[in-house]
Amino acid sequence: MILLIGITLFLLAFMVHVIIWQIKVPEKQKTALLVTFIAILISGLIGIKMGNHLYPSQWFWTPDNLVEYLHIGLFFLSLLFLYVSVYTAVEADSPSLKTIVRVYEAGEAGVTLDKLIEYFNGERFLRSRLHHLIKDGMLSYDGQHYTLTATGTHFLRVCVYWRKLLGMTGDVG
Repeated sequence: MILLIGITLFLLAFMVHVIIWQIKVPEKQKTALLVTFIAILISGLIGIKMGNHLYPSQWFWTPDNLVEYLHIGLFFLSLLFLYVSVYTAVEADSPSLKTIVRVYEAGEAGVTLDKLIEYFNGERFLRSRLHHLIKDGMLSYDGQHYTLTATGTHFLRVCVYWRKLLGMTGDVG
């Protein structure tokens, strides 16, 4: 039940987060994200505790002691920190996401390493990023051109959809 309550509170916080971002994307997004989620966690735990005292029920499980409330909180915070790390990649123009977008824009013909180096003003990080993107199955390389794989296309679509869902403007990458 700790798992169920933690996931329910997290999904509630996620829905509140999406609604807020649909209205207006905050300037300090990570701070607003943390405040929103932690406020939902605290109010949810208080609500569960108060509800248990006001309407005791044999039909619903509620935490009995502080340790169970702490377990719910730790599980929720684990989900939150995982989400913040994923959100950061979607929010910002990460080098990997920029690379995937550039390869996507090149279409089936692909893009050469020289064009990517030109776009990124040097190859300081580019070779390692390309290696990891190929290893992760996002890109393929035929010896001359980098092209997007089906996995890379799906990843890009998810990022675009996520940004639209959260009301983020501007191009991905």
